[in-house]
Amino acid sequence: MADGEEKPLIFISYSHRDREAKEFVDDHLGVLHNLGKAEVWEDDQIAIGDDWYEAIKERLEACSVAVLLVSNHFLKSEFCIREEVKTLLQERRRRGMMIAPILLRPCAWRIVTWLAAIQMHPRENQPLLALDPIRQDEELTAVVLAINDYLEIQAALVAKAREAARATGQQAEVRGDYNTVVQAHGDNITINVVAGPKADTEYPTLAEDRIDITRLPTSGYNVVGRDDELRMLDEAFEGGRLNVVSLRAWGGVGKSTLVNKWCEYLAADNFRGARRVFAWSFYSQGARERVTSADAFVDAALRFFGDDDPEVGSAWAKGERLAALVGREKALLFLDGLEPLQDEHQGIKDPALARLVECLAVENAGLCVITTRMPVKELQDFDETTLEKNLEYLSKGAGRALLRIKGVRGSDELLAKISEAFGNHALALDLLASYLRLTKCDVRHALNLPDLPDVSFDDGKHPRRVMAAFAKRFGEGPELDLLHIMGLFDRPAAGGCISALREPPAISGLTDHLVRDGSNLLIEWWHQATDKQEVPSPDVIWERLLNHLRDLGLLAKASHYTPDELDAHPLVREHFGARLRAKREEAWKAGHDRLYEHLKEQAEHRPDTLAEMAPLFQAVHHGCQAGRRQAVLDEVYKERIVRLNEHYLVHKLGAIGADLGLAASFFDPPFAHPAADLTEPDRAWLLSQTGFQLRALGRLGEAVAPMQAGLELRVEQENWTSAARAASNFSELQLGLGEVAVALASGEAAVDHADRSDDSFQRISKRTVLADARHQAGTLAAAHELFEEAEAIQAEFQPSYPRLYSLAGYRYCDLLLTIGRAEAAWERALQFFDWRVPGDSLLDIALDRLSLGRVKMTLGDQDEAHLQLDQSVDGLRESGAIHHIPRGLLARAIFFRQVENYAKSRRDLDEVMRIATRSGMRLFACDCHLEYARLAVAECNPDAARVHLESAEALVDNCGYHRRDPDIAELKEELWR
Repeated sequence: MADGEEKPLIFISYSHRDREAKEFVDDHLGVLHNLGKAEVWEDDQIAIGDDWYEAIKERLEACSVAVLLVSNHFLKSEFCIREEVKTLLQERRRRGMMIAPILLRPCAWRIVTWLAAIQMHPRENQPLLALDPIRQDEELTAVVLAINDYLEIQAALVAKAREAARATGQQAEVRGDYNTVVQAHGDNITINVVAGPKADTEYPTLAEDRIDITRLPTSGYNVVGRDDELRMLDEAFEGGRLNVVSLRAWGGVGKSTLVNKWCEYLAADNFRGARRVFAWSFYSQGARERVTSADAFVDAALRFFGDDDPEVGSAWAKGERLAALVGREKALLFLDGLEPLQDEHQGIKDPALARLVECLAVENAGLCVITTRMPVKELQDFDETTLEKNLEYLSKGAGRALLRIKGVRGSDELLAKISEAFGNHALALDLLASYLRLTKCDVRHALNLPDLPDVSFDDGKHPRRVMAAFAKRFGEGPELDLLHIMGLFDRPAAGGCISALREPPAISGLTDHLVRDGSNLLIEWWHQATDKQEVPSPDVIWERLLNHLRDLGLLAKASHYTPDELDAHPLVREHFGARLRAKREEAWKAGHDRLYEHLKEQAEHRPDTLAEMAPLFQAVHHGCQAGRRQAVLDEVYKERIVRLNEHYLVHKLGAIGADLGLAASFFDPPFAHPAADLTEPDRAWLLSQTGFQLRALGRLGEAVAPMQAGLELRVEQENWTSAARAASNFSELQLGLGEVAVALASGEAAVDHADRSDDSFQRISKRTVLADARHQAGTLAAAHELFEEAEAIQAEFQPSYPRLYSLAGYRYCDLLLTIGRAEAAWERALQFFDWRVPGDSLLDIALDRLSLGRVKMTLGDQDEAHLQLDQSVDGLRESGAIHHIPRGLLARAIFFRQVENYAKSRRDLDEVMRIATRSGMRLFACDCHLEYARLAVAECNPDAARVHLESAEALVDNCGYHRRDPDIAELKEELWR
């Protein structure tokens, strides 16, 4: 600091009832005063006769650091909260400063929004005055060192900026926007002092029950070089133009850290007028290779946003309903780590989540923020209302600044070189700084850390290099044991799970140093780490270990909301989990086995809700990792979750995605090969289940392999009834994908297997499946003959219901309309409603209404057609059968074109095309192109019509979809005559 310059001011804000504690804190801060680095000021320094209010206000507005001594007295003090803190927060927004709260006594500080958003000291949130004297000194020393680092960095940056300004003849700009440090723009240097949000507006306090951000993953504390992104998020939320923002980057670049920091600033401003704030992390549900679902998210979000009955409706309907609830008011929705639910070709694989994102892109009074490693395909058609921001790796200047913030000393050139050597990767640099501090080695040693040639850059090569160095440094001991434990989890580890792992007997190779019995190995580590001879309680040693790894950044800081949980960055969990499995496979299995036994005992035997089932879901994962798939399938999945023939998850909770995610645990890999250690009947059952679920979710391409494998197993077993069902499902699947020839062959096989089964129902239904395939292939007479044959068997099998009904009945009506027999279809449609009984499926009722609506449209009854088609579309959505929804939308689009409501017709067609494209349903895509062409003709746009006609003709030829040959010919004649 140059002579004559004012020293930075440290302001202590406290209640006079905590004067004794204030003096203790002041003693520790005194070293900064003695070294000439800062002046420490508290209200004791006001002279008799001074205007005390103006004196305090002047210091508040001038200080660089504010130390808050938090207690019940402090929170009760009107002057502390309404005057001092109010001014400090305003100054923090306006020009940038550091606020360091110290928890003196137990009090309800977590319900104070702005205070809960700032890092509290001591780190584990234990009140300072409850600690032993040595721990008190240690904690206050840590605060002083943090303040010293902050002051040194700011002083160095100001000096550098002024030096650059003098060299260029320009004014150095110092501004306090966000918590970053320095950026260079050509010859100009801009300093961004540590600060909070920019807004000066005071917002009303948001009620606690309207904020749920507990599921955001813990992340790093420092945001460096992200000014533009933080301002972009501000503008997106406050500007009102953008509905959805997607932050895209590889793991460890800082997506979650950026979102967490923005949330911290928003919380300090009472979330700037947001009416509700909700966050969810999908990444924490599983690493990338695991299958996950959005069911638990949708259920929790519907409840949070006030839905009357979250369990009602299809996935599609729930997604739309949730979008309406979220988008109706100024709400903030954070969707973190979306990539486990994405496919680069299909987009978001979960229909509820896909529909939510699509709807919010169209209309949203607030903002949805997504973080992911992949582009969000659902946003590609909404350039005006959405933004995808690709977060690049840090610049070397920002990387250098991050190292300085973390206390690494060295020349600018050396630190920039180190940053580049570690890919300017935020997580790698953060961990590297901690490693250098731990080892106390020369900063140049960083350049000598071994490479990991088998790990790619995008898979976290550089962070993993530092983690490998940590593992070598720790050696065999409690640090490495605990990190290996974290590798067992794919989400934050509940305190009960950690306790179960630490119970005796020790798991060899995993918990030798951590077992909860006052282990001599853990005590030995305590002596080495502290140089103390006395032996405290095991809980004190455990807390010391946790704080040690938290300080190094290998464990996440304790959550305010779930303090007993342990978490780590996903890359840390992945790295140490892979290390444990590779080096100590038996310990890996034994750890998962203990977690399986623990978790299956935690839940009720058969829980009612998704939330109550969470321990059982986790038990399935851990039990399968332990190599106990058959026991898990029998004891938990079938008995307690699926509930044998009840199919509880799907039929009661509508959680098809969650069921699919659980079933994936029994495959190697999903979804082609069930685990070899399962019985053959169970393998066949799993293949059929997953194929059906994938098709119901619109993931037709993925359903091919399990359906085909399941069919082959059933044939090998000569289980002809099951083989008939499997061949029928496979035929329907291939027909949906546009493989008409394959669908015909599978349909013929289904009929053959059904005849062998001597099961009348199978003989009827499989003939209608083959008849439908023949209809789409354009062999109408053969299709009609097979429908008649099936109906003859039906009349004999069920004399009270002599005609085909349900899906089979719809297929027959579809053919009758194609061959011009609308009156016959009308008679059948009426019969369907006469036969309706309570308990009939939503799909059956929706298809009956679709038949009736199409007939009425053909016969010219527009009012009744509109009514039935609307109800059919609603029912198809509610049924959850995504592969049937386009049927209703296409029929309604035709109706809207005929009544010249072209906008609504196009809206329905656009939705069909999105579903067909995402799911690979080429026959529906062909139908859609044909109707687009007819719509273009009606709108007098022949050029557009010809483009769509060419696309439809190509699909007809490629798929063998010759049912549409007459439609192609008719349109050609109209366009080229």
